Amino acid sequence: MLSDLAGAPAPATVIGQLATGLRARRHTGTPLSIAPCDNMADNGQVVRRLVLDFVAATSWSDRDRLLEWIDSSIAFPSTVVDRIVPATTAADLHAAEAALGLRDEGAVVGEPFTQWVLQDAFAADRPRWETTGAQLVADVTPYQVMKLRLLNGSHSLLAYLGLAGGCRTVDDVMNTPWGEPIVRAYATEVAQSLTSAADLDVPAYVDSLLVRFGNHAMHHRTEQIAMDGSLKIPERWLAPLRDLRSAGYDTPVLATALAAWARYTRDERIDDPAADRLRQAWRHHQADAVRELLRILGAPELADDTPLVAEIDARLHAQDLGIEAGLSC
Repeated sequence: MLSDLAGAPAPATVIGQLATGLRARRHTGTPLSIAPCDNMADNGQVVRRLVLDFVAATSWSDRDRLLEWIDSSIAFPSTVVDRIVPATTAADLHAAEAALGLRDEGAVVGEPFTQWVLQDAFAADRPRWETTGAQLVADVTPYQVMKLRLLNGSHSLLAYLGLAGGCRTVDDVMNTPWGEPIVRAYATEVAQSLTSAADLDVPAYVDSLLVRFGNHAMHHRTEQIAMDGSLKIPERWLAPLRDLRSAGYDTPVLATALAAWARYTRDERIDDPAADRLRQAWRHHQADAVRELLRILGAPELADDTPLVAEIDARLHAQDLGIEAGLSC
């Protein structure tokens, strides 16, 4: 139980600090909206749950009253933030220093594109963010899913295929004859898993992806995008894969994507929290290795999908032979 003693140190976590701040604010009675701007799906409800859990775990004398007040007076709208920001390099820091006239070790480089979607569920008046391009919607979920499955999903596909073909950056991949076609083929396949929300312009979104991925100024490294695949792939690829296969659709591009990732997991330099388990999967025959890799991703039902495993296995053979899409940079 957390202490309620006066003079106790402030909590070290962001959630603890939010809870402590809300405890102080309750005495003003003023409602507040907390809008997280990260890449976590359903981020508003996640933050709400964590704040409530934190307060419930304290020994604060006003704990129950605070929980009731948060429930009635604090809003946690979910958001979707989209802007590609590659890892900062030494060259980026030098460029920022030349532009600013001072050294900023925290400088980051971002693309021109920006998207900010907010759930229009606030506890009180809010700034008119929509006048500068923000989208206020009843439910951000369709936008979140589109970003994860189309942008992030195709980004990962380009990374793994690009690494197989010796491409260092995403724009290198887009310079190949197969870069744009594979993105369009992937998007066409995966778009069938998206909601039919009237205000989602999927074709325009895909066109924008091609422009963004081809930006030569970004230098977004395929190696950076490829890391931590075991954490990224379940949301980016497996969620649409499940939806499509359960609806009876063929999934050749997603099978190609999983084959490219499987190929990457054989590399001793793989950067992934599950790296040891991924490497150990390759002690088996290739098809069995594919099954084990799918289990590591938390998809035992896909590992038991014999036609899917066979298709991934066949596409992995093709990539090893260098005939899958003529991979090269």
